Amino acid sequence: MAKRGGFGGAWCGAVAAGAFGLGVTAAQAAPLIDVQFTQTGSPAYSGAALLGASGDHWNTFSVPSVFGGPSSVSGSGALNTTAGASSGISLSYAALGGFDATTNSPFFGGTTYANLLDAYMLTFTDTPTTTASGAPGTVTLSGLVAGASYNLVLYSVANTSGRQTDFLVNGVTQSVTAEAGTTLKAGVNYTDFTATANASGQLVITFYGSVSGNSDGEGDLNGLQLQALPPPPPPQTTPEPASLALLGSALALTLAARRRKTAV
Repeated sequence: MAKRGGFGGAWCGAVAAGAFGLGVTAAQAAPLIDVQFTQTGSPAYSGAALLGASGDHWNTFSVPSVFGGPSSVSGSGALNTTAGASSGISLSYAALGGFDATTNSPFFGGTTYANLLDAYMLTFTDTPTTTASGAPGTVTLSGLVAGASYNLVLYSVANTSGRQTDFLVNGVTQSVTAEAGTTLKAGVNYTDFTATANASGQLVITFYGSVSGNSDGEGDLNGLQLQALPPPPPPQTTPEPASLALLGSALALTLAARRRKTAV
C-alpha cells in the first residue's frame, strides 16, 4: 500500500470535498507548501509568488554564508502548509552555501518579492554529479504520496544576467537563465515541473550551473512551491462485443416476454 503523509491525507480530503459538490476546484483544494532559502540573517517572506495568496506562510531555511563558512552546508526540517498547519512532509538540502544579493545588484530589490528573491543558496559546478571540482546542490522532499503527481515551482533569481541554473527532477532537466527585471517569468526566474514522487514518497531536486557565455557555473535556488495534483480519472472500459451481444439478447427476451403478457 502506498505510504500517505499528512499532505497526502489532506489532499484526499480536499478531493472528496470537491467530489461532493462543494464548489472547490482541484487547484484551490490542494494544500500548498512554500519554501524559501535565505542567507542566515536575511528577512523572511510571506504572501503569494507564482502560486498562493496574501499572508501565506513560507518555511524558511537559513543557509550559512558561502563566504568564510564551511566548504559545504546542509540542513533539514519539517514543513508546514501556507496556512501554518503541519503537512507531514520534510525537507533536507545540501549546497555550497548561501548568499544575499540585497547590496549586490539585486534584480528584485525594492519590490514586493525582495525578501524571497534577493537571497538564495548556491552551488558551483556545471554537472549533476559530484566531481573533483565540486558537487551539485540537492533538495529532497520526503513524506509525499508514493506515485502521486505534484506541481513543483522552482525559483532561481541570480544577480548576474545570463547566468544559467539547471534543475534535474525525475530525469527531466529544465533551465532558468537570469536577466534583470522585476516580474516573474518562466525560464527567466522560475521553472515549473510536474513531478512524481518515487516509491519511497520522495522528490529529489538537483541543481547546478552552466559555463557558457555570461554563465559562470554558479547554480542558484531561492525557493520552491509544492502542490499536489488531482489523481488521473479511472480508465473507461468499453464492453466487449460478446458482452454487448449477450445484453442485446437479454433485452430482446425481456421485450418479448412483456409483449406476450400484454397480449394475454
